[in-house]
This record gives sequence, C-alpha cells and structure tokens, in this order.
Amino acid sequence: MKHIIHISILLVLISCKEPTGIKNTQIIKNEPIEESIENKLVKEVRSWDIPNENTKIEILKSNISINDATLISRLKPFLNNKKFKIEETKLIESKFYKNCKDNIILRIEGKGLKKYYVKRTESKPKNYYPDFIMWVYEFENESQAVTAKKKILNAFKSSNGYCNGKEPNYLVLYDNKIIHLTTRAEMFRGYIIDIAEKIKNYS
Repeated sequence: MKHIIHISILLVLISCKEPTGIKNTQIIKNEPIEESIENKLVKEVRSWDIPNENTKIEILKSNISINDATLISRLKPFLNNKKFKIEETKLIESKFYKNCKDNIILRIEGKGLKKYYVKRTESKPKNYYPDFIMWVYEFENESQAVTAKKKILNAFKSSNGYCNGKEPNYLVLYDNKIIHLTTRAEMFRGYIIDIAEKIKNYS
C-alpha cells in the first residue's frame, strides 16, 4: 500500500514539472492590444484636431481694396441666363483654410476679401433651389495670387481632400484675384463648374 502511495505522489510531481523548452511567462491582464495613438506615426493631422499645440498659422495679406466690378459685370449676364441671382454681397475681414498635412491654418486677411451668396431664382424638380458661395480675394499682383492659390490648393488636397470638408470646391485665377467657388451639395457641383470655366475664359 505504501508503494502505491509513493508512486501516486511521484506521478503528481512529474505532472507539475514545467515541460522542456517552455518558459513560464507572466500574463499581463491589462496589456494593450495595439499601441496608443501617441506612439503611432501619424502622417497627417485630422481636421478636427486642428488647431493644436503644434499648429502654425500662416497669414496671407490682401493689402489693397477689392475691385471686382468688372468681373461681376461680366458674370451677371451669364448668371441671369442660368436663372441665378446674387442674393447677398459682403466684405469680410478674413477667411481660413486647414492644411492637415503640414498642420497649418492658412489665414487670408485684409481689405480685399468679399463673399457672394448666389441662388437660383427658379426651382428645380422636387422644389429645391441650387445655390453657391463665391469668395473673391484680391492681391497686389498676379504673382501673389498664384502663390496664394497654390497654398490654398495644398490645404484642400490634404487629408485626402477632406481637411476642409466634403463640399465641392473650385479655385480659379482672375488677374490678381483668386475666386473660390463652393456649394453645399454634390448635386450642385455642375453649376460651379460652369461658373469656374466661364471665369477662366475671361482671363
């Protein structure tokens, strides 16, 4: 009987012994499955994370009073033909764009900024009225306008084109001016394309 007890104890001890080649690793219950965001390499900042402590502000100055009377007088017959009307005109002090790639807020400010709200006078099917906004920025010369347009375009292209929202946007140069056309709905994109092409033909 004693021999049977000794054999049983021996078998228990053998079964408790650590298998060869396998180490006893401590399991951490709260070990994260993936790295925290702070430790990951992020190529571009997300739109909703701007501004942050590392965001830089770049200012583009429009130091001359805006003079877009010629542009508007040329556009009005085209707008009338398309059943559009300028509903509101407003001088603005500044306008900004986000660049998610470079973590920059691009701020345009000065005396040469104007905003136009344009709306169709006749409804389309299902009783909706297409509309769009036209921003006009005037610079001292065409060279400044070209440089500013490139910077704004880079901002729009950042974050796969979504850093400044999902609305359709078009930038057009007209002499020393930048024309920014935008609309609230994708189905209105065709209207601002027509306007953009018309302005291109004026240059």
